Amino acid sequence: MPTTLETSSHFLEFFPGSATSYYTLADKAHPTYYTPRPLTETDCHLTIAPDDKEKHLLDIRLGETDIGQIDSNDDESINALAIFTAQWREALSAIAENNASTSPTNGGSGADTNAAGGIANNISSFYPISVVTTGITSIPRFFNNSSAANAQGPVYPPSQDPSTGFANTDNTSSIRSSRPTSIAHTFSNLTIGSTLESPINTVENTMDQIYAQRDQFLVDKTLRLRLVTWNLHGEPITKAGNLDALLGRPELYDLYIVAIQESDEIGPKNLYANTVTLQNTKDAILSALKTNDSADSEQEGDSLEEGESIKESESVKEEDSAKESDSVKEGDSAGNGYRAIAHNQLLGMMIVLFAADPIAAELGGVEIATTGTGLFGVWGNKGATSLKITLGADESVGVRGTDLVFLNCHLAAGEGKPGIDRRKWELSEIERKLKIPGLVGTNPKPEVIFEDNITDDYSDDLPSPPQTATIESSTTNNSISSRNSTNSPGVFHDRIYFLLGDLNYRVALDPDMVIQFLASKDYETVLSHDTLFQQIRERKVLTGFKEHEINFMPTYKYKVGTDEYDDNKPGNNDKARAPSFTDRIFFRSITAPDSGAALTIKEYNSLMEYRISDHKPVYATFELECRLVDAAKRKTVVDSVLKQSDSLENSSKRTIRVTPTELLVDDAIVLRAAEGAVMIEQTTAAGAIPNGEDDALEWALDLQSDTITATPTHGVLPRGAKQYIHFRTILPVQKHITQSMAEAVAILRLGNGQDIFVPVEFRALPTCLGASLDLLSRMSGGARNTSALMDASSTNMPREIWNCVDYLWTHTVPDMFEGVGVDIDPAAMASQGWKGEQSICEQVQDWLDLGQDFDRDVLDSANSIRTNSGIYSVAHQFLLLLWHLDGGVIPVEYYSIVLHGREGSMMILERIPRVNVNVLLYIMSFLGHLVSEGLDRNYLLNLFDPLIISLPPGRDNHKAKQTRREFLLGMMNL
Repeated sequence: MPTTLETSSHFLEFFPGSATSYYTLADKAHPTYYTPRPLTETDCHLTIAPDDKEKHLLDIRLGETDIGQIDSNDDESINALAIFTAQWREALSAIAENNASTSPTNGGSGADTNAAGGIANNISSFYPISVVTTGITSIPRFFNNSSAANAQGPVYPPSQDPSTGFANTDNTSSIRSSRPTSIAHTFSNLTIGSTLESPINTVENTMDQIYAQRDQFLVDKTLRLRLVTWNLHGEPITKAGNLDALLGRPELYDLYIVAIQESDEIGPKNLYANTVTLQNTKDAILSALKTNDSADSEQEGDSLEEGESIKESESVKEEDSAKESDSVKEGDSAGNGYRAIAHNQLLGMMIVLFAADPIAAELGGVEIATTGTGLFGVWGNKGATSLKITLGADESVGVRGTDLVFLNCHLAAGEGKPGIDRRKWELSEIERKLKIPGLVGTNPKPEVIFEDNITDDYSDDLPSPPQTATIESSTTNNSISSRNSTNSPGVFHDRIYFLLGDLNYRVALDPDMVIQFLASKDYETVLSHDTLFQQIRERKVLTGFKEHEINFMPTYKYKVGTDEYDDNKPGNNDKARAPSFTDRIFFRSITAPDSGAALTIKEYNSLMEYRISDHKPVYATFELECRLVDAAKRKTVVDSVLKQSDSLENSSKRTIRVTPTELLVDDAIVLRAAEGAVMIEQTTAAGAIPNGEDDALEWALDLQSDTITATPTHGVLPRGAKQYIHFRTILPVQKHITQSMAEAVAILRLGNGQDIFVPVEFRALPTCLGASLDLLSRMSGGARNTSALMDASSTNMPREIWNCVDYLWTHTVPDMFEGVGVDIDPAAMASQGWKGEQSICEQVQDWLDLGQDFDRDVLDSANSIRTNSGIYSVAHQFLLLLWHLDGGVIPVEYYSIVLHGREGSMMILERIPRVNVNVLLYIMSFLGHLVSEGLDRNYLLNLFDPLIISLPPGRDNHKAKQTRREFLLGMMNL
């Protein structure tokens, strides 16, 4: 068993071993920063000597390092010292004897155990030490006084850093570097938040047992989905007024998917996706979904970027899963809010996924992609936006969940064969680039896409009866019913595709005839001339997709503001457009036979009451039967399996305890170092290691991450010893979301072949950095107080901008912005002449994130201690806030107005959102004040140009800079 010696400043722990003994030395100021080291004859001399001044104090040295003092008047401490020195001496004596017996010069003669013991025996006789029998040796009652000047050997070998106790060597142990399987990769998730003893080579066996019992923790759920597609003809959705019919109110659904086309007018002056339109669309839909019961609980939630997921704590999952409902019935969401889970946008195309709060926790793994097929085959006025999200995944127990893929398409317009061929080519490009199978057929013919003089080729044959919803089973062998084929559960992913949008296929029939058939609701005859049905029947497009029977009027083209079809001819030589079913919703299911996933379409219709566009919206509702993990039942199964596994492991196996099994640091702050530690301990039972065999395990850490570092990365772990591995990162500011994060999986590789997988995740507290002005204006209580987030957009001046400018306005100094760099940290700027204080910068950032006013006393004190350091620090944080502003003060979509120079300074105030107008005028007024206080105008213009004006890529030439300068001068003079 290990023995510990505690001094005034250190912990020295000794681990005796039959082959090799080890020790650790930890500074009390940093008690987890150490690495176990082998005990050696030359480097580990322990010296005990009286203090020069305080004779009752014993100075303890290990090699050349002072490791603190022990009070000889403290009987408990002095007895502990006696026991420790006895064991230490015994171990060093054994080393010396072993070295002497194997030395060719000694011929096996006995060693000088007194010298080999490395303990100074001649300590003043005034310090009695009680005789203690340890079972190894006896300590004399009195030490004799002697000098320890000849003691040799530092406590840290040359390859070790004395400041941290970590080895600084590139030599790594010969530990195998096998890569993890998909199951072992997530093994450490099994007991999140607790310790886990992991016997050697039981990972796969344990996972097999858990997976075999999956039916005990998978519960059947029925989710209700509502999909909507609408070409808005450049109008905002808010103009539609009441959205209850669009969203199917008063009924509530678990998931809403809203696909929009032509959300903004597209033209030479509008070449970028309008984030303001996206935000307004989300706000309008969330407001419509909000009920009186959910008013307090509803929160918007920021959209997830690629690869991110929504998680909840284990306790919350257990509470939710304790409800014994077999399905999510209508009304289950009524008492909860909705969140905008994810979105994707390409110019005027956007798709947004909304989820009821209870279901949001089951979603994750967001992936988004876009492709343009418009002008020149690449521009985004036509094309597709896709959004994939995984439902019900829990890979730690082999449950891969169901992938839901939503594809919003806006294909090329045009009548006749040229238009049909063009749209088929677009679908083939979307399939190729976005990896969506089944969009085009398998028997393509040579096509001419851009030729105009091709005669229309209409078919009068009736199509097959409309297809109703069916579930397509996978024809592959990737069944998840057995793990033996792949050695990994759930490798096959259930995947359900939804295709919705303005596909622009037309009815190839005379418009008057179409209207005549529609008058008698003869949809079948009209649909027999629908070119999309004809293409599907000929297996040219959408061969893998289904569409429910159409029993509604064509959705295009209407006179805006009416329910009348537009019979105007698009050109002098053209025919009037025939009413057509351009707006469609298709679906496809690829599921394993035993997955439990099943999709049923319940309703497919259009909404005639909306008249703001020349298209009518189309919706479809579905019921999705799926299997989700019940967290409480899952924990019961996992605990049972682990208990059985532990009992089966006999005492001859070495065991390692990892605490925690999943490292989560959820209070990191962006741009500041964040740290967390994982403790590993060898808990092998006594007697399990044969005599003469080294009981220490070599280990090395495999961490494939560009953002997270670990220290130490390798070492040895004696039986009973603990090693802390410290993970560190600095989280960057992330635009579009208010929480930055970094994650990786650390693989702990042990010398005996065991791999232990430890997920490491850092999450930053919400911050104002990276937020948009619209979001800042609604965060009345600061970024970290999400409960105070206002639902609707506000024109209020953001508190963060106001506080910074207000302070600097009244504390102006000529060099307040000198040496400030928004892309480097304060410590680095200090080396370049910046005069602020990093600690003050951090305090200012905390005030901003917490929604608090600046503490003028703190800043004034900083200004007095180090001249104006408070002012320099606030100036730095102000520039940092502007630099990371999502969308900027003047968003990029309004850059063309900036290029009007001084004339644009008036025009911009009529175009940008009102909160942006208020901030722009406030900042420009502030810059004018600084010029009046003596700051150089040219310097200020150059500094604030990129902070105020968002620049399109590749547009920053000399002429543009001059024009922007004129624009800012015009703003300054308003």
